[in-house]
Amino acid sequence: MSLLEDFVADCRTRRMTELSIETYLRIVRRFKAFMEAKGQDVLLADRLAIRDYIEERRREGNTSKTIGTQLAVVSALYEWLIFEGLTDKNPVAVVRRRYMQRYKIDGEAHTHKIISIEEAAALVEALVDIRDKTMVLLLFKTGIRRGELVSLDVDSINWEDQSILLKNTKKRSNRVVFFDDEAAHYLKR
Repeated sequence: MSLLEDFVADCRTRRMTELSIETYLRIVRRFKAFMEAKGQDVLLADRLAIRDYIEERRREGNTSKTIGTQLAVVSALYEWLIFEGLTDKNPVAVVRRRYMQRYKIDGEAHTHKIISIEEAAALVEALVDIRDKTMVLLLFKTGIRRGELVSLDVDSINWEDQSILLKNTKKRSNRVVFFDDEAAHYLKR
């Protein structure tokens, strides 16, 4: 097995979701390609290589939050490498403390915007496909996440009290969400 395959196997053993594993793999592949382009081995990376990696991500226009996420994944890789006895240090920790202290650098715009009730209603009204309309309504009216919506089962719907029993996730503390008559109408269709 290759280093990446072993790392992915460890992620599965730690019971990470497939979506998280895909994200980790994408970031680790990119870091590995960065190191190879510099003519360096991932196992021998030092604080200067990690600092260069941060600068490369910034030049590409990544926000501090995105870079922080990428560094967390690279750090997880090094923690696994230490556990496996393939290296004896994690060069990410010291670099992250020094160069990623601020959450947002001046000039980094917040890209998320909450839409108004009128905008949400216009979006739902503009949808023609009944399936799409139902999905958007459920997202808006219940607050469920995209992954929770995708994993819904018809058996999870309780029509008597207009509720949905969600599958267990790490981020969800309440497993029952409720929907209104409008959502019920579209769900039944």
